[in-house]
Amino acid sequence: MTQISNLFGLRGAQTQRLLALMMSQGRVETKKFAILVNKEYSLVRPIVHYRLIKKKPISLPKRNARKVSAVNKSWKCLEHNSM
Repeated sequence: MTQISNLFGLRGAQTQRLLALMMSQGRVETKKFAILVNKEYSLVRPIVHYRLIKKKPISLPKRNARKVSAVNKSWKCLEHNSM
C-alpha cells in the first residue's frame, strides 16, 4: 500500500479509503499472499496485492434498419388516417 500511496501522493488512510471505494465499485481486485518472514519462529506476514481491472466501454446495441423503417411506416399510416 505504501507504493500506491507514493504513486498517488496520498497518505495511508486516504489510500485505504480510495482502495476500499474502488473495490466496492469492482475496479480493483485483491489477492492475498503469506510470506515467511522468519524460519526459526515460523513468522508469516500477510501481503495484499492489488490489480486494477479495466472495464470495457459500454456500447449501445446496434439498431436494425428494417425495424426502424417498419416503425416509421406505421407512424406515417397513423398520421394519414387521423387527417
